[in-house]
Amino acid sequence: MWGGLAPRVLAGSAMAASVLAASVLAASVMAALVLAGCGSARGPAAKPGPPRPTAARPCSRPVVVGTGAVVDGWRMGALTFSSAQNGVGVTAAEVWCNVSLGREGVEPTLVPQTVLFAVTHDGGARWTTVGTPAPGATLHRTIGGAGEQVVAASPARAWLLTAGGHVLATTDEGRSWAGAGAPAGAVQLRLTRGRLWVLACPAAAGRSVRCRLALARLDVVSGRWTRLSLPERQAVFGPQLAVFGDTAVVDAALDTSPPEPLLVSGDDGRRWRGVALPRWDGRACPVPSAFAAAGAQTWWWVCIGGAAAGSSEKALFQTTNGGRTWHVLSQVDSLVAPERPGQIPLAEPNALAAGSSSRLWLALQNGLAVTSDGGRRWTAVRSVDPQGIGVQFDVRSARTAWLLAPGAALWRTTDGIHWRLVGPDHAG
Repeated sequence: MWGGLAPRVLAGSAMAASVLAASVLAASVMAALVLAGCGSARGPAAKPGPPRPTAARPCSRPVVVGTGAVVDGWRMGALTFSSAQNGVGVTAAEVWCNVSLGREGVEPTLVPQTVLFAVTHDGGARWTTVGTPAPGATLHRTIGGAGEQVVAASPARAWLLTAGGHVLATTDEGRSWAGAGAPAGAVQLRLTRGRLWVLACPAAAGRSVRCRLALARLDVVSGRWTRLSLPERQAVFGPQLAVFGDTAVVDAALDTSPPEPLLVSGDDGRRWRGVALPRWDGRACPVPSAFAAAGAQTWWWVCIGGAAAGSSEKALFQTTNGGRTWHVLSQVDSLVAPERPGQIPLAEPNALAAGSSSRLWLALQNGLAVTSDGGRRWTAVRSVDPQGIGVQFDVRSARTAWLLAPGAALWRTTDGIHWRLVGPDHAG
């Protein structure tokens, strides 16, 4: 069912950077015109395209995608599924393209791509573009990652969060787009029980990484917005939002005063209480890290310690009583000690997602790990490598989920344990 309670997890920690968001108008209603070395987009036969670029200049021009084109899952920038087969999303504002360096290998580079609404009926392997390019998508040039987000109330009605922090709405499968009236600087969308929640964090004046939290809620039926009063907080990097029934949890990351980074409401955002995060080995977490929730009372928090060479000391904490008490489930307390079987991975985390109170997935900079006992023992998933790209999860259940590296690759699991690539990746 569209707009259900399945968590939509966007990599919003310090480990995940924003993807570039750009809107390049389609030249005509035709199949995608794709650059050499960047894969292919299949569409109906139409007018012949321009000449392919020479080998000396691969990945040098934007990828123009027209309405009715059929594109592979790796070209998507954000997606959400209503069933194991049916989903909607938008094509990525930029896609990864490998430039050959000869004997030295390849160098990945980002190429702008048209942002269009798209639908799939085969679990994400192929997507058909619909409508007109999403307006107002601005470039956010950092490191390629998960910056767009889509939530949908039906196959036709959806909301798009662009990497620039704008929320756009469509009621006709992307044929027309309009500003949704959400707060500026939006960073997270959640849709549950006919209400769209928008967490925003406009940048504070003169500070590039600090922002002031704001929260609003839209009643989808009436179209009425309610601005919710959050306690005064400043956040850094990627604040996160989880909603389960009447309970909302806001993770304000690290920089808070008083030192209570989690804000919790049990009455639809009317009243809030601060929750202090646990200390690890006698010290507070020195950097923002990953948060996930499987219900109103059960949450996880990854505390990051010292880091070096793509690895980090870390501890996975869990609470089952809404943050009143926490306990460590698994930890890495030394980067030089031998890795213990089943411990949480040494590698730097990318995003954390929960499919249930026992099933968790931890995306890593170059891998994925899964646990079936709530986080005590972890197993590496060898078939997934985001290659340092910020990722996003779309979770339907403990067995069914998708992992998207926007503009690069899409993976899927149907048993919660084993993951496979959905179609090709950006390298073909």
